[in-house]
Order: sequence, then C-alpha cells, then structure tokens
Amino acid sequence: MAKPKVAVYKFSSCDGCQLSLLNLEDELLDLAGAVELAYFLEARSKITPGPYDIALVEGSVSTPHEAERIQEIRSNVRFLVALGTCATAGGIQALRNFTEKDDLAFMVYEHPEYLHALDTSTPISEHVTVDLDLWGCPVNKYQALEVVVALLQNRKPYLPNHAVCLDCKLDGNPYRWLTASPAWVQSLALAVAPFAPARAGVATAASGLGPALKCLP
Repeated sequence: MAKPKVAVYKFSSCDGCQLSLLNLEDELLDLAGAVELAYFLEARSKITPGPYDIALVEGSVSTPHEAERIQEIRSNVRFLVALGTCATAGGIQALRNFTEKDDLAFMVYEHPEYLHALDTSTPISEHVTVDLDLWGCPVNKYQALEVVVALLQNRKPYLPNHAVCLDCKLDGNPYRWLTASPAWVQSLALAVAPFAPARAGVATAASGLGPALKCLP
C-alpha cells in the first residue's frame, strides 16, 4: 500500500517553521516511515510528483508568482495547512501593508526596479481555501506533528484552545502593560509610529495602542 504523500512549501518567510519540522529529529524519522515526504526542499532535493494528501505551506503571499503558485498547490492537494504566522496572518513582512511598498523599496534596494512584489503581504487564506491554520512564529513542532497525524487518521487535531499569553498568566507573570513605566510605553509608541496608518507621529501611535490596553485584564 502506498504511503500518504506530504508536501512542504515555502513562500515569503524566514524558513523558521520548516526548521521546526526538521527539529523533530527522532519523531521526524518515525513520520518519514509512515508517510512519503514527497516535496520538502529544505530536507531533500528529490521531488515526487503529486497529487499530495497533505500540504504544509509556510510563508505569506507577497509576489505575483506566489499568487499563481498557491492556486496550483491548492488544486493538487487534499488538505492544505497554513503553517505559522506568515501563512496565517501575513507575517512581519505585512508591516508594509500600512505604508507604500515603493517607498520601502527605494530605501532598501539599490535597484528596486528589479523587484516583482505585490503591494501587500497576505495570508494564504486570502487566496485559497485553507483546511487548517496553525499559528506560531515559529510553529510548535509537536503541534505540527499532531496536525499531520490527525489528518492521516481522519480526526480533529488536539491543539491548545488558548493563546500562549494565558500560560504566562497562569504561571503568575504580571501583564506587562500594567507594570510598564510611561517611558517604556512611549518608546514602544516611537517604534511603531512609522507603521501607524495615519502616520501622524507618536501621538497617533500611542492612541492606537489604547484599545489593545483595554482588551486584556
């Protein structure tokens, strides 16, 4: 009987979630015995043609090529999992969504005319149907393994139903905003000011933090 085929793809990302999979070490050997790692360029150069049973997609969609590629992947896989914060929310590169892409390109690159990028960095779910979002930066390697095993067993994966922030509170750690000095809050406001939609300096950035401060005890 043929083994289920698993594919791991990289889009715009740092490769951290793929490295989390490789860091499974002993568990990865067991997984490789149960499935065929048909496409995983971070781990091997050999590629087995699809269709695939499971695709783990790391990274956001930030180029025209990626927008086309994710459509091809979706049509060639049974289950598609968005792996990590880039794939589920756009990632750190989505900060460009709040400014002008061309302005950033001119500041960073000597020849920005060679770039072929979309104006925004968006999660996978904005382009195709995603069967499961697995959050984390990087993802928890054991949660990623549980997702693959659960899909192979045709069951719902056992994943935490709360954010890691709750673990800190349960451990007795105080909420940072409640103990922060005004100077610390102002320094954070200065850091996020360039990305504030209104781009009106520290006052705008600081006021934008207000709802976030009130939403948690």
